Amino acid sequence: MHVLTFGLLYVFAISFIALWWEYINIKFPDLLNQYHFYGYDQLRWPMAVLIVVFPVFVLLARMTTKAIAADPSKKDSRIYRWLIYLTLFISAVTAIIDLITLLYNFLGGEITTRFALKVLVVLIVAMGIFGYYLWHLRSDVSQTGKKRHGLLWSSIAIVIGSIVLGFFIVGSPATARAQRFDQQRVNDLQQIEYQVINYWQNNKKLPSSVSDARYEYRILGELQYDLCAEFETVSSSKDSKVQMGRPSYAGDPYQQNWDHGIGRVCFTRTINPELYPKQ
Repeated sequence: MHVLTFGLLYVFAISFIALWWEYINIKFPDLLNQYHFYGYDQLRWPMAVLIVVFPVFVLLARMTTKAIAADPSKKDSRIYRWLIYLTLFISAVTAIIDLITLLYNFLGGEITTRFALKVLVVLIVAMGIFGYYLWHLRSDVSQTGKKRHGLLWSSIAIVIGSIVLGFFIVGSPATARAQRFDQQRVNDLQQIEYQVINYWQNNKKLPSSVSDARYEYRILGELQYDLCAEFETVSSSKDSKVQMGRPSYAGDPYQQNWDHGIGRVCFTRTINPELYPKQ
């Protein structure tokens, strides 16, 4: 039970840090990394882990505390004290490395708000764990019930607040599902545009129709056409970018602006003959 409790503590700490790092990424995106999708899918994993792991950890920690309050000798269990010392060591090393990294980047002139906030999150979590278990080792569990209850409810409030914030950013599961359907629609339109361009390269004219009847295709001129679809959510450019690592070139359909609102949206595209020589 002790091994499970401390294992869940480490998983909780990592997930809590990951969640807040994604919040920081969303608020202060890295403009040099245009292929990284900030937030949304990245938020779901740490949120899911915290929702499951944190209550179990709290339950097991409470059981351990009550057992020690009833029998103080259990606090001297070899495995229990070994795990506490290991946790103190890991949290202290994490805090030291965190501060060294902050100072190294500061001396190199690379300090940014985004980086500083991430360092601060790691430092708060590491020192919070270190401070609590050091106090736990030195205190009499049976005499510190009120303080422990206060720390417990404060921790619960912080974790719940962090998870709720994620729902405000990601939206409800129904919204997330609608966003995935909309992203699939954008992917389909990108594929259709690629097919239209390929057809024009081979035939020097636009196709009269497209194979996917779910989407509207309209010819506007010799080189211009519309692709239309019905959307359920509002997007932004970061939602419609190409997959990470895909090479880009001028006129690439996957590098076009696919922002959309709710309802029927049409994307007007114009073929540039200079970019697409006949194959």
